Formats: sequence, structure tokens, C-alpha cells
Amino acid sequence: MFESIKKRIAKYLIIKKFTSGSGEVNFNNFFKESLSFLIIMPSNEHDLNFTFEILKYLETQNKNVTILCQAVRVNTIPQKDKYKIISYEITDISKLYLPMKEYLDKREKKTFDIIMDLNREENLFCSAMSNYYNSKFRVGFQKENSDNYYNFQIQNDEINSEISYRNLLNSLQMF
Repeated sequence: MFESIKKRIAKYLIIKKFTSGSGEVNFNNFFKESLSFLIIMPSNEHDLNFTFEILKYLETQNKNVTILCQAVRVNTIPQKDKYKIISYEITDISKLYLPMKEYLDKREKKTFDIIMDLNREENLFCSAMSNYYNSKFRVGFQKENSDNYYNFQIQNDEINSEISYRNLLNSLQMF
């Protein structure tokens, strides 16, 4: 019960402190015309392996990619020297599952054309970080309260993560 209260408080704080209403957004060619991407890698190790296709595709399209991931997972990223990496430790996450103030103070508040949170499961830290940085387009999977965090959402196949990430990539390629 205490965990659910902490999560409800965290969700309220994300909406209050991190999100800003961007109003109506035109999605015509938003993916093709975007150059800078922040990719928030999933914290689930199994899911992480299926996200590399998205990174490869962005590389073939000459997109400028910055990756946000756990420090322990940085070495699993193929060709990691081609990307800018922002890492975080477990100690950078507060008891409310949000980024610690000290962690945010060390981060330059950048602007990206698109922010993609690749977590299929709820991860309040990553949801907060996807709204910490400035972006007109925030892409994520449908999950509880995701309407508050993302303006472009993909249906999540809860059984097969590979299908979910392939659907995400196929959906984005249409734009």
C-alpha cells in the first residue's frame, strides 16, 4: 500500500514539475524531419536487446542520437562510441522513483526534436526524464498515465517485446 502511495505522489510530481502542455502538435513528417533524438533505453535487460534495431535505423538515417541508460547497461550498447551517452546510477533515483535534484543539477537542459522512452513497463524515473528535457514530440508505449507523459504512443504487446519494438519502428517510419 505504501508503494502505491509513493507512486501516486511521484506521478503527481512528474505532471506538476516536469511536464509542460505543448498544445496541439502536427505529426506530418515529424519523424523524417527530426534530426536530434534522445532515446531512453529500457531498464529491463531482456527488452534492451530488441531496441538495438531502432538505434541502427536512426544511424542509417543520419540522426543525431543521445542515449539515456543505466550506467551498468552502457557497455551492452553496440557501437556506443557513435552516440552521446547520458547515464544514471541507482543512487540517482529518489525514494519516490524520481531523479534526484543533484542528478538534474548536473544535467544540461537540452532540446531534442524527439524523445523516445523505450520502457514498455512503467518506469517513473524515465517518464520524468523524458519530460525534463525539452521536446515537441515525446514517444512512448501505452501504459498507466502515459497520456500525461507522451504525445505519441504505441500499443504494447505485453507478451513479445520484439514485436512491440518492431511496431514502434514501423509506426515511426510512416511519419
